[in-house]
Amino acid sequence: MASIEDQLLAARDKHETWLNQQPGVSATGIGMNSGGQTCVKIFTNHMPPDVKTAISQRFGSTPVDFEETGEFRAF
Repeated sequence: MASIEDQLLAARDKHETWLNQQPGVSATGIGMNSGGQTCVKIFTNHMPPDVKTAISQRFGSTPVDFEETGEFRAF
């Protein structure tokens, strides 16, 4: 039986190409939401509300959390 982290990674990987094409998506990963639940994390940079809705709907019952981080840059 796969762990919750493995299940979340599989869900994220399934949608990663699509996610990276959405406006405001800076990065994705697995982490914790403010309630302490393990979830797919979507790091955002000024994401429009309709994009958040589309992402949430695409993931269905998979827990997703959005975190406004701004743009990621390599040093």
